[in-house]
Amino acid sequence: MKMSFLKTLTGILFIFSNTSNAQEVATKHNSFALSPLGFVAGSYNSARIRFQHSIKYRFAFGTDLKYYFSRQYPGYQVSPFVKMFTARENAEGIYMYGTAVYGKNKGLPDDKSIYYECYGIGGGAGYQVVFGKNKYWQFDIALGFKSVETHSDLSQKSIPAEYLSYYIVGPAAIPDGIISIGYRF
Repeated sequence: MKMSFLKTLTGILFIFSNTSNAQEVATKHNSFALSPLGFVAGSYNSARIRFQHSIKYRFAFGTDLKYYFSRQYPGYQVSPFVKMFTARENAEGIYMYGTAVYGKNKGLPDDKSIYYECYGIGGGAGYQVVFGKNKYWQFDIALGFKSVETHSDLSQKSIPAEYLSYYIVGPAAIPDGIISIGYRF
């Protein structure tokens, strides 16, 4: 009788301990991250905030909000993305991503005083790690490429020399990368 009571008690405690661990992990499917490198980009300063939600197994999705507060090409971009991790866990490890881009920027050839829409797609790969005592912190580094078109008379096929920076470090930068530090909740 004592043995079956101990087995039952052990089983109940095991179930509750697994449930509490599952709840702890479930509360950390969201993250909020900042990318500090945009602040030191000289004439092309920008602020980038990332919101991310992890879903079952290998996938996460979210959006990057980027604001360009420089004189050269002021404006904003919204970039929703999807990540697919190579490991079963979707909190850390190597991943591939795909993104879409939509925004508005000034400083383009037709009329430098109005905002022109831009849109595009991109993709790449990265590495994400969680750290800290309770795994509340997240570090993310990624590199990829994107293609952005605009409604002004500017095209990637024939880039005027004075707008080369727009496609290298500006809003339509062909290399697409991020280094961010975030908080998971």
